[in-house]
Amino acid sequence: MLVSLGEIMETISREMDMPFETACEAVEQALAASLEAFFNAEVQVRFNLDRVEAWMFTGHRWVPIRWDRLPADFISAIKNHVLPERIQAVKAGQDYAYWRARRHTAVEGVILRARHDRVEVDIGGHVGIMEKRHFVPGEVYRQGRMLRFYVLKVLRPCRVFLSRNTLSLPEALLRQEIPWGHFVCTRRIAGVRSEVTADVAVPGSIIRQVAAELGEVLELWAGTKKRRQDASQSGKKQVKKNSWSGIS
Repeated sequence: MLVSLGEIMETISREMDMPFETACEAVEQALAASLEAFFNAEVQVRFNLDRVEAWMFTGHRWVPIRWDRLPADFISAIKNHVLPERIQAVKAGQDYAYWRARRHTAVEGVILRARHDRVEVDIGGHVGIMEKRHFVPGEVYRQGRMLRFYVLKVLRPCRVFLSRNTLSLPEALLRQEIPWGHFVCTRRIAGVRSEVTADVAVPGSIIRQVAAELGEVLELWAGTKKRRQDASQSGKKQVKKNSWSGIS
């Protein structure tokens, strides 16, 4: 059986970006599943140049399937429902893997819609959600405003939840600027002040930049938590503080 690939590829092109090989695999799987359900027999489907070939196992041998002998409503259902739904499912799986790998990092986003209980954010073509409990008190969320958000969690099929008030946002913003550094936010009053320990020197320009993004005072302490504890036990102050206010 041979069928033109043009219409199938047209369906795929309407979807969001997807590698060609992945799209072909999704189409093959969708066609095979539909044909197996229709014939109640094992079916194999593969692409061959600009066409799709399919065979059905009759119990003794493989025989080609002819599209022109299948019911028109069956063909229509495949083109209009089965293929788009399968491709969308594959795309959702790819998006989920992409965003799951970006959990616990900071991403830039533009606010699409702001309501009293949630904010919807465009994060590179995907819509992320920030619920009210992750708002910063007094921070203004308006359509078109660009901010950086912490990727809190990702749920299937691909729901990305964001935060602006988490203790982890100052750490993530500093890691973006200095990936080799280790940062621990020990205390944060969102919109007011954050205290972060660092094991590397952080230029004042970066401190000012992160403080401005947070809209709060950022205090950076040199030394790890363990060194601070040791200093406390010895009665000697061995840590040094640097701070900057991002409150305008």
